[in-house]
Amino acid sequence: MDNVAYKLVDESVILGNVTIEFSPARVRANDDVRQLDVRAESRDRKADARLLSISPVWRDVAGRIDLRHASPLEMIDLSRTLYESGVISFEDHINLSFQPEVNADGDGAATEKKDFIALWQGKQDEALRQGAGRAELEDLHRIQAILGYIDSIR
Repeated sequence: MDNVAYKLVDESVILGNVTIEFSPARVRANDDVRQLDVRAESRDRKADARLLSISPVWRDVAGRIDLRHASPLEMIDLSRTLYESGVISFEDHINLSFQPEVNADGDGAATEKKDFIALWQGKQDEALRQGAGRAELEDLHRIQAILGYIDSIR
């Protein structure tokens, strides 16, 4: 596998509020919380470890919310936390925080648990069946990527 660090032109890449610095000797992010061992093959064909860290906000929401068993109110909280931390866009915040079950009726649907990963997959499947445009599909993929990432570090 080629080492992606050698293919980057810039010395750093910004992802949300996390700066990831690349060098031949290391890959490191600020706000170190959890370190993942990423194996890469160096130019001399010897395997060496690269460290990639996860921003605290992602780790925080992953620790608090099980996306496969979450309530609409928990999703609103997750979305607000990610948006206020600057790691998701306003558009993504709106998509994640819009929960029609949360209303003034107080019928309990706001606290009813459901699988939000399956729910967003269902939204994508329906959009594909309906012939959704590129922009809508990109929005759905982005939301699924956010939810999938949170679920993966849980």
